[in-house]
Amino acid sequence: MLNTKLNDYIYVTLTDHIYNAIKMFDEGLENPNPLIWEIKKFYPKEFQIGLKALEFIEDELNKKLPDDEAGNIALHLINAQINSSFNKVENVAEQTKKIHDILNIVMYTYGITLDEKSISYERFITHLRFFFQRLNKKEQLKEVDDYLFKKVKTKYKKAYDCMLKIEKYLETELSNEEKLYLTLHIQRVTQT
Repeated sequence: MLNTKLNDYIYVTLTDHIYNAIKMFDEGLENPNPLIWEIKKFYPKEFQIGLKALEFIEDELNKKLPDDEAGNIALHLINAQINSSFNKVENVAEQTKKIHDILNIVMYTYGITLDEKSISYERFITHLRFFFQRLNKKEQLKEVDDYLFKKVKTKYKKAYDCMLKIEKYLETELSNEEKLYLTLHIQRVTQT
């Protein structure tokens, strides 16, 4: 379904993850995935495969795991994709530097220190990682509702202006959809 090669380590990591997810389910423990929204939005194919895996688990073991587990399975698939230039060490180093620089742009623009332990911060970092994967693959989110973009641009003007600084730093023309999500993440991460 993904039409890509996966690193062989997925057979160990994903199997181990599913084993632990079923064990936690049996013990009545929940493992919510705070990144489920980003995964569904930015990796719909991998998420659909995760949902299919949950169907298999339910058919075989008669245990209905929560959709959050489909997101966790999707993350394993994303990490195991090996044909992406994203996985090359030099690209990871470059990406890390850019994320650091973007965080500095946000902190400088707002004159604040970001709370690195907050969910908003974690989501922002995850969004940036997925964002750089899309840039490396030369793909961007497709244009959608222009109305929402215009509303966000007006309502969160400072976050939008900060996003424009980031776009200039990256020297890349972003789609309105990318601008929308980046602006929303900046707005969330800067609210304490």
